[in-house]
Amino acid sequence: MDVFARMRERIFHLAEIFELEKPLEVKKGLSQEVVCLPEGHLIVLDEGTRYSDLSELVATCKLGEREVLLGTLFFQRGLSKEEEKFAGMFANLTYPLRSLWTWKVMFEYLPENEFVLEFNEMLSFLQPLFGKKVAGGGLPLSPFKVVALKLIAEEFSDSSISISGNEEWKTYLSALEELKERVGVESLVELPERVNAPYRVTVEEKPYRHYRVEKKRK
Repeated sequence: MDVFARMRERIFHLAEIFELEKPLEVKKGLSQEVVCLPEGHLIVLDEGTRYSDLSELVATCKLGEREVLLGTLFFQRGLSKEEEKFAGMFANLTYPLRSLWTWKVMFEYLPENEFVLEFNEMLSFLQPLFGKKVAGGGLPLSPFKVVALKLIAEEFSDSSISISGNEEWKTYLSALEELKERVGVESLVELPERVNAPYRVTVEEKPYRHYRVEKKRK
């Protein structure tokens, strides 16, 4: 059995553990992603996908069953270049909250021993970053991913991780702390307002449920 076949088998086993209610499809692709739709889920694995990534991918599907826009960031059609930029900024800005909420789903469904193994692996990955300035560059991860790891570590252990940064970063971290217990699209939409982002985000239902991102009007 090749690596993809083993991963695919593991994913369908995890789908049972996470009690997924919708059909699930697994494919190979150029980039790893999860697509949550009202009719089912698609997990795309790439060459860099690790076996330890699989629980988080399936947990994202479960989160998407509760609210599709938490599992996948759908935006309006026909984005302009500026709107594409804003959509990317929104994805980065909200990544720590979405990642933390996914790990909460993992904690809810995974057997305790499996969750502890995955959590300890995450901590070992985070350990070399302790004491470094997240906003200062030179890190092997994006600042937003480091912040996500911080939130997860502090949620499920006694860790207290300090992140250095300017006033904008302090405002951002404070907003995350206030919003992290409010799981929902409302918190994600509120976050750009909290940090005075140059764009605004709303949720629209037609022709499909999606985020509308646009330049903030003065």
